Amino acid sequence: MRKTSFKIRAFLIGMLLAILTIISFNTFGQSPSLIKLYEREEGMERYKLYPTENYNMFLKLDTRTGKLWQVQPPPHS
Repeated sequence: MRKTSFKIRAFLIGMLLAILTIISFNTFGQSPSLIKLYEREEGMERYKLYPTENYNMFLKLDTRTGKLWQVQPPPHS
């Protein structure tokens, strides 16, 4: 009876160590990609303007969300 409880305990400890190892690999595997994402966002302009065939209109693109607006430039004074 003691041998089976020792085997069960050894199995559970082994499984716990395996699970903790897998979790730690997943956690550290995510960190560099998040850092690169923040660096990429900081280096990129948030909004971009694209001209259209109508010279009084532009398309304004939000590069973070992908939203698109049709905008007019301010009138010249």
